[in-house]
Amino acid sequence: MEIKIDYDNPQLTSKYEDYDGEYNGVSFVINAHWNDWDEWEVDSVQFLDELPEDFDEEGATSAITEEFLNNMF
Repeated sequence: MEIKIDYDNPQLTSKYEDYDGEYNGVSFVINAHWNDWDEWEVDSVQFLDELPEDFDEEGATSAITEEFLNNMF
């Protein structure tokens, strides 16, 4: 039996990446993934700071997701 593997020419088909950011003074991390058939998708937005009482987490998550996807395509 003979096995040949082309280690010099891999093909990237998917990847996961984290992106740090800040929204109105609140730090966050975007957890996103890319694949060659769907492109980029945001898995989650995690806020790292304590959120102010009047902070609209759902609205911020939507705005961050939209900004990320608009810049990644």
